[in-house]
Amino acid sequence: MRPAIQPTEAEKKDARSPLSSGAIMKTLQSHSWVTEIQIKRSSSQPLYLQVKEGLEHWILGKLHDGSLSHGDRLPSENELSEALGISNITIKRSLDELRRQGLIQRIQGRGTFVTGQERLTFDLPRMFSLTAYTEESGMLPARKILEMGEHVASPGIAKILRLPPRARVVRLVRLRLVDHTPVAVDTSYLPLKPLHDLIQVYRDGLSLYEVMADRYGLAVVKAHDTLEPTLIKPAEGQSLEVPPGTLGVKVERIGYDSSDRPLEYTTMIFRGDVCSFSIDYTKETHGRKPSAR
Repeated sequence: MRPAIQPTEAEKKDARSPLSSGAIMKTLQSHSWVTEIQIKRSSSQPLYLQVKEGLEHWILGKLHDGSLSHGDRLPSENELSEALGISNITIKRSLDELRRQGLIQRIQGRGTFVTGQERLTFDLPRMFSLTAYTEESGMLPARKILEMGEHVASPGIAKILRLPPRARVVRLVRLRLVDHTPVAVDTSYLPLKPLHDLIQVYRDGLSLYEVMADRYGLAVVKAHDTLEPTLIKPAEGQSLEVPPGTLGVKVERIGYDSSDRPLEYTTMIFRGDVCSFSIDYTKETHGRKPSAR
């Protein structure tokens, strides 16, 4: 048997709140979401879970009937707190749970918004580009440099990029955004020798591939990508505005020029709540017997 979840001091205080559910309902008759949050102060279920489950039920129902859609703003912490007679600490914990599920996103200074089921879906039969995808979809791409510097390549990086031992590389960490929403953190390793002054010329907002092609004549024309699930680390979560431990997608890319020379090794950590990948297959027979699988 699982041990009972102990209420926090804030939740104990909330449970003693003099506001009755009738008074709350009367105060907020105009807010449809309040009818979905049935607070039972005598229940053994923690208050934050009652709020979380009530909001979840309301959001999913409104998404289903079309009353809510991706990007719609939700009630603020203060609105929920005042309406329900529950502390901001408890409300914040409820919203953090919904964010961990990927149902909402919280943008500092702007508020809380529905994410719903709308995702960025990348087609993998071609070499996907986040910039190209967002522009083709009528969205706004953006890049923010988190770190950039010159380093000695580790043995593993040197092997991937086919560099001699202790060769110098550029390490570039960037936050990728779509319509102002952070969606991925890229960490790229690039050979320094052919990109000798990249650190001096690369700036926020520039396309790395375009700079490599236009300034240095180096074009990444094909790539090998490996995808796997991952749990987002604290530093990544801070940049991506999701809690540590949130499910993400890790993409490792080795990019090559037309002569099969590796030009980049990049690890991309995508938010699992807003990104997905699509693969189309065609069954090849060419005279072979179909697989029994």
